[in-house]
Amino acid sequence: MIEILEGNRYSPDLNKTGKKISIKHYLNTYLFPIGENHENKPLYPLYYRVIFNRQSVKIKSNINLALPTDSFDIESLSEENSTLIYREALTLVNIISKIYCKVNEETLNPYFASMKLKSKLEFDINQIFNDFDYTQYELPNLVKQLLMNEITKFAEANGQSKLIEELKQFIKIPSPYQLVQYLKSQDKIWKKIEDKVPIHIWFFDIHYAKFLMSNESYQKLGATFTDLKHDLHFRECFMKFCHEESIEIDLYDLTQSLEDIM
Repeated sequence: MIEILEGNRYSPDLNKTGKKISIKHYLNTYLFPIGENHENKPLYPLYYRVIFNRQSVKIKSNINLALPTDSFDIESLSEENSTLIYREALTLVNIISKIYCKVNEETLNPYFASMKLKSKLEFDINQIFNDFDYTQYELPNLVKQLLMNEITKFAEANGQSKLIEELKQFIKIPSPYQLVQYLKSQDKIWKKIEDKVPIHIWFFDIHYAKFLMSNESYQKLGATFTDLKHDLHFRECFMKFCHEESIEIDLYDLTQSLEDIM
């Protein structure tokens, strides 16, 4: 196993639990090899083990990497694979920390305590990874959530909350921009929120998709809030892409906006 974050190399504000979060990557040799390399050595899929709060869970890595067993150590890993594992580990630390702190906050809330819900809110790492979807934490989905929050707040301020909630019941994952275009066709007041949000944020998922087409590393492991905030070369790569595409996206402003939903 490789614990690439050993020695607290990452920013301390990623882990606010007060406890150690261990992310250990390993090759799952209990499975059949998924192929062979050019030297006819069997290739095994990359998994990781999370150890936290006296709980542990094992899950397949989102990098979709397969390596021979004799190439899986710190010295043998390529710089690209080492970076991918490092990025994934940081993202997992951030996710676990956020969820753990939120559960603790709700558990200690006097309202929940009075309702005797503490047992239901106990942190269980297996629940986090039971149906874990890494893409849920990729930037386009976070931006979409941010936009839907803005739409919901605007609806509440203008007495149209019921309409938004009814639409959400029938459209599981609405496109924020399409939704605003429809609402604007019904009531011109919605043009205010359309104008409030920069045009390139409305179309962030398209810009992001085009960015992935030009960057093989982020195709292998998509960018999350951790990449955006902690500048793991993502800002440099994405800003270079923006320059080439002649678009302007304020990554600092986007980071501040996403803080609340992460």
